[in-house]
Amino acid sequence: MPTYMLDGTGKATLPRRPITVMVNVEGDPTGVQLQALREDRPDPSAVIPQRSLMVLPHVEARTVVRVVPGAGSQAFSTPTIVHVTLGVDSRNDPDAERAVLTAVDVSGLTYWDLASVEPAGDRLVVTSLKPLADERLGELGTQARVSARRILGADKLRDDRAFTIVLAVDTSASMTAVIGDGTVQAALELLTGVAEVIAGGKEIRVCLLAEPVQWLPAVAAAELGGATVRALQASGPVTGFRAVTARTATPVAQEATLTYLVTDGVPADLAALEGASDGAANTYHLVSLISVGAWEVQQVSSSVPATRIPPPPPGARADEHLLRSPGAIDAVVAGLLADGALTVVLR
Repeated sequence: MPTYMLDGTGKATLPRRPITVMVNVEGDPTGVQLQALREDRPDPSAVIPQRSLMVLPHVEARTVVRVVPGAGSQAFSTPTIVHVTLGVDSRNDPDAERAVLTAVDVSGLTYWDLASVEPAGDRLVVTSLKPLADERLGELGTQARVSARRILGADKLRDDRAFTIVLAVDTSASMTAVIGDGTVQAALELLTGVAEVIAGGKEIRVCLLAEPVQWLPAVAAAELGGATVRALQASGPVTGFRAVTARTATPVAQEATLTYLVTDGVPADLAALEGASDGAANTYHLVSLISVGAWEVQQVSSSVPATRIPPPPPGARADEHLLRSPGAIDAVVAGLLADGALTVVLR
């Protein structure tokens, strides 16, 4: 009998008979529990003999198949990838019709709605509720995306709440050291992971703050950090840097735009990014690649949100140092999301 492979919001129809839902987990198998909901309430008719198995004996109205964290957890552990199959419950037919959903990475989330099942005459319509697969990222970007999802409690912001993300990168000579030790690329990979959650699928824009400003061509998310560093190395350093360059580089936005300014210090004119003369749609966030000692010395009074990403110890690489430091990525991501514009949107 047929097997239907569903991704995106694909649909399949099955005979109107009891449906068995099975989940296989990459990660901790005790960390995932199946649920059935009808009108946002638990479906009392669902039979759940074990975490990974559920039977829907009578589907009389639209029913949503959901996974939630098991074992008393508040969020799915990392990694947690679920593979779900919905099939006709027939013990006498080992090859009954079934719908197989694309694997879903739910790491860091508090729940995920996988599919809906609803009657249509003598058939049941199974609809995948998973959007298109995540962009493939490197390890830093993937962990940043998981952390952002855990903090926001959603895999992505809705389109009407999403931001256009601009990464504006300082090209002054003082950036040479943090380019060389990998801190710039690590910061860009972390920002890419965060943008995957708050940009709602919109393309990330990158510019080098030189004279004139250089806008880089779009690349795949996994390649953004490396491509930007190569462009920085090819462009050569400039003398001096002013934060106001980021303001003049980014046009007045017609939609919510969040510009992350990546530099190796705290610009003396950071206050130039305050205020609303860009219009309410343009906001800025300083990303400072600087040690804690230098941060304390250089800080200036400003209402512009700021996040510090420290360079690694001498002889170490930034990505390896961040990945080995417990809580470091979560702390950076929390800072990148602690933004006035985001606070308003996420209320």
